[in-house]
Amino acid sequence: MPDKKRDITKKENPKSPMKSEHSSFASFKNLFVTIVGIVVVCAVLVTVSIQFNCISIENMTNYISCCTFNPENSVETSSREDSVEPSESSSESSSESSNESSDESHFDVTSVEEPPQPSVESSEPSVQESSEVTSVQESSEEVSVVPIEDVGDILIKGTCGENLKYTFNTVNGTLTITETGDMFEDFDSFQSNNGIKTVSIGSNVTGIFDNAFEGCNNLETVTMADDSKTQIGSNAFKDCTSLRNVHLSANLKKLGSYAFNGCTALEEITIPDTVAKIYNNTFKDCTSLKSVHLSQNIIEIDEDAFTGCDKSILTIYAPKGSHAETYADSNGIKFEEEKMIENSTDTELPDT
Repeated sequence: MPDKKRDITKKENPKSPMKSEHSSFASFKNLFVTIVGIVVVCAVLVTVSIQFNCISIENMTNYISCCTFNPENSVETSSREDSVEPSESSSESSSESSNESSDESHFDVTSVEEPPQPSVESSEPSVQESSEVTSVQESSEEVSVVPIEDVGDILIKGTCGENLKYTFNTVNGTLTITETGDMFEDFDSFQSNNGIKTVSIGSNVTGIFDNAFEGCNNLETVTMADDSKTQIGSNAFKDCTSLRNVHLSANLKKLGSYAFNGCTALEEITIPDTVAKIYNNTFKDCTSLKSVHLSQNIIEIDEDAFTGCDKSILTIYAPKGSHAETYADSNGIKFEEEKMIENSTDTELPDT
């Protein structure tokens, strides 16, 4: 009986080598299919990533190198990376060059639309023109432009008489007349020049002709050298509405009619004792005139010498008993006694 049981056991659990081989082949097949499926899925993912720029070639090669355990493959992969990088750089450089070329084409359009070259060309003629103007001024006998050292002011020089010269400072507005003689008749270069603020007349200037500074609205100061024997013509300072300070030469020979006509800012003036006559309308419409100082040598004052002046504020200062006192009393102008000027000389009436 025991032997039969053993035989039965052997029959119930028989060992079949074919079954074991079949099962191992099936498991290997399943593993192979799984690996192939994984590889296919990875390939699809990599392809899709590359298509949509989700993964770079460099990352893909790194991924392949990580999946490969063979050192030789890693070396080959690194060499492939090295070979890939130049292509990337070349592609990047080509893309950059293409971008640059596109940018350059854009700048070219801009340069065509707004060319900078004309501005350079336009500036050169202006320099040439200015140099030509300067050369013309320098070559002119009457006018030239000269810089002042250490100051930077600009002087305009010229002639205003046969032997008279003038210098005009364009920065401070000072006009200086020097040398010897009279101004040209009908010389109108100074008329209505609003740049003139100060006029300085030198010692040897003998004549300021008619209308010389008429209409110089910004002229504020007139100064004459005390030793100049100058005659001031008619309308010489007419309508100089800003004129406030006047210093006449102690040797002034004549003060013409209408000389200060319309000088509405003039408040005070002293006529030297070398002047014998105040002509008609010399101070016409000097509405701010308050003080006029006259010497005992004044022997004639025209009736309308102060026409248009405000007599309520005007005062004539002169020695007691002088002709100026008589004129003031007869024309309703306030008179104040002023001491006689010492060492005064007899004055002849100038030619009219």
